Amino acid sequence: MSRYVKGYAIDRRKVAEYLELVDDDDNCDKISNTILDAITFVRDRSVATGNKHTFAVGHPIDSKDTVHIISSAGLDALSRNLDELKRRVLEHPDYVKELAEIICSGQDVFEIVEWDDPLVSLGNTKLTVASNLGFC
Repeated sequence: MSRYVKGYAIDRRKVAEYLELVDDDDNCDKISNTILDAITFVRDRSVATGNKHTFAVGHPIDSKDTVHIISSAGLDALSRNLDELKRRVLEHPDYVKELAEIICSGQDVFEIVEWDDPLVSLGNTKLTVASNLGFC
């Protein structure tokens, strides 16, 4: 059974453009490190502000291109019901919206890859996998 997450996808092409690099093998590490830096930034803001976030690996509904997804709703960003999740309105703090303008696409619904157990930042120092919170 498919699992879905609603949020923003970090877009490698936009990251490369932001860094003024070509998205190729020579720049793969720089682009990947910037993606990790973006995820770490949101995670750090989660701890500082108490906001909940979800981090997942998935792909757009109409594609198999793998993307890293950031959402600001904790478990509310996750569902097994695609149509219900599409209708769900999620609010994102300004720091996520600003990051999204620069290096992300969306907000949209993505299918979580079958091997991923999304990470959920509970807004404190805890970071746990979604399955520990009842989302399998």
